[in-house]
Amino acid sequence: MKNSHTSDSERETISKVGLETGPDYSTDPSAWAECQAAALRSRQVDRLDWDNLAEEVLDVARGERRELGYRVAALMASLARQALFHIAPKPPNLRLVREHRKLVAMQLATCPSHRKMAFRSDVALSMLVKCCRVVGWHGPSS
Repeated sequence: MKNSHTSDSERETISKVGLETGPDYSTDPSAWAECQAAALRSRQVDRLDWDNLAEEVLDVARGERRELGYRVAALMASLARQALFHIAPKPPNLRLVREHRKLVAMQLATCPSHRKMAFRSDVALSMLVKCCRVVGWHGPSS
């Protein structure tokens, strides 16, 4: 019986590789992921590699947070460069700042849980330190 959630290519992957002896996560992550996706879509929970699936799901969340951090740091670096070096905003710089703002806003819109994370003091401090490194500022001179 065909499952409406399983595509023809996924069914082909299942038949070629065989989920019973499916690819190993450590040796072929791409084939492993295809087989796991097929097993999920066909609701074959007994075929799932639960531990590695859980790690992959967490990695997605970590990657999203890391991306948001990079975007905020890039925005802060652009603004800090202008402020620290008294650079008059020029059209290319303004476009860059606008683009960074837009990307941060899009990231926060697609991942609402990041709104809380983006304003935690430890996260903000970490982003500020990265920003200072980017612009070459190492603190007040003694």
